[in-house]
Order: sequence, then C-alpha cells, then structure tokens
Amino acid sequence: MTNAHPLMVCKFDAIYNVGDSKSDTNNLVLENSALPFARLPYGETFFKNATGRCSNGLLMIDNIVLVVGAPFLYPNLKKDVLFLPRLGENFVVVGSTSLSTNTLQKKNILFPVTNSSLDVQLDWMSSHFNAACLNDQNCVKKCNKALFMVREIEGNDYYYAFFQGKPVEEIKAMVP
Repeated sequence: MTNAHPLMVCKFDAIYNVGDSKSDTNNLVLENSALPFARLPYGETFFKNATGRCSNGLLMIDNIVLVVGAPFLYPNLKKDVLFLPRLGENFVVVGSTSLSTNTLQKKNILFPVTNSSLDVQLDWMSSHFNAACLNDQNCVKKCNKALFMVREIEGNDYYYAFFQGKPVEEIKAMVP
C-alpha cells in the first residue's frame, strides 16, 4: 500500500482544463493585456510576478498540478509553448460562457469580458490535439494518460443576463 496522494498514483502525463475564471492561468490577459490581472499584486505572493491569474496565490488547478507533480499549466493562447509530456494545457478564460456568443447575441445578452465561450475552448483543445498528435492512435494514447478538468462555466451566462436587467422568466428559459 502506498502513502502517495491518489492523483499521483494515477501517473497522469498531462492535464487539460476547460471552464471559467477560477482556473484561468493567463488566457484572458493574453486576449486583453490592459486588464488589472496583468499587473501586480496578482501573482505577487506565490509567483513573485504578475501571472494573469485572477488571484494573488494559487488557483485550484495550480494545486492539482502540484499534487500530480506536473508543471503549472500554460495558457492555450501562449503560442510560444510546444506540447511537452507531463504538461497539458489550460483553455480556460475568465468570464467565459457555456452558451456561444452567437446564442447570447440572439437573446440580446452582451458578454463584456470575453468571446471565448466553451465551444471556443473546445475548438482550441481540438486544434491542440490535431497539432500535438502524430496520428489517431498516438492521440488516444495521450488522452488515456491525461486528466481532463471541466470546471463549472454556466454562471456567467446568467450573471450577464441578470446584470443586463433580463427578467427572471427569460433567464430561466436559458436553462436546458
């Protein structure tokens, strides 16, 4: 019997993360560098420099990669990083929605933070694997040894609607 953390026992080669703000490791800032998260104090305590995280410390995904023994996840939009074993990638963007921006526009709901909804993040993930895998068999092998994190994401769909004064009945109709 081992005393290792259960996540370490799994020996993941990579972690892939989609979702909302609680685990964005810099994608939103790469979309818009004028945001306050691009500067200190964000990142000051743990990383000692600005990280683009909406936190001064570690995010939940950071704690998971530390337990697994993997390096911190690179944001997908940081294009100068190649796929490496035991790395993975973070597709999360602060303020993202589960509904596409097109669907929200049809409901007259503005999305003031980002256009990178869940469908965009999944497209990024697909593109990542298309570039990182030698063939289908290689891709299956990579995915079989990976942890896929899907964070809650639907909250912003409702927040944006509420903040824009949409009636509760209209917002309830957004729920599938």
